Amino acid sequence: MEKITVKSALDGKDYEKVTMFGAFTKSRLLPLVLCFSIPVSLLQIMEVINSGFIHNKFAYYGSVFLLSLIIFMYFMVRMSIRSFVKNDKVLLNKQRKFIIDEKSITTVSSDHVKNNYAYNQFIDAYEINGYFLLYMDKVSGLVITKRDMQPDEIEAFRTVLKNAFGKKFQIRGRK
Repeated sequence: MEKITVKSALDGKDYEKVTMFGAFTKSRLLPLVLCFSIPVSLLQIMEVINSGFIHNKFAYYGSVFLLSLIIFMYFMVRMSIRSFVKNDKVLLNKQRKFIIDEKSITTVSSDHVKNNYAYNQFIDAYEINGYFLLYMDKVSGLVITKRDMQPDEIEAFRTVLKNAFGKKFQIRGRK
């Protein structure tokens, strides 16, 4: 495989999308909890509205608490994203070059600082709509935008990630 060179810069919307993915859909557990808790909470609330009293206190308060917690978490993540972008705590709109080969990814910043990352430095990798995400830990890693890649480069990089990560590489969207 030839080296793939991608020049990319993240903007605020990119940061928002990948942060929301990391917070809410990276884990498969949270979407399952949402699919369960939202209907149960709404049914409990409707039952109280229709009957005028709570039949099962545990189900009612538990489901309303869980739904409130999820809503609170959503808004806290959104506020955190806005704060990070507003206070320039995220590297946005700065061109970065990614040099991808079968063994590692080398990044070159706009001020010519080079970093080399072997694939074994990452704990997992994801392909989502518009991005490749490689996590070094639960919250930090590399974001490579697909809009800056040719279709054959996307396919080649996908193959590299499949080989490097095996089952730790998950495809959650291909757009």
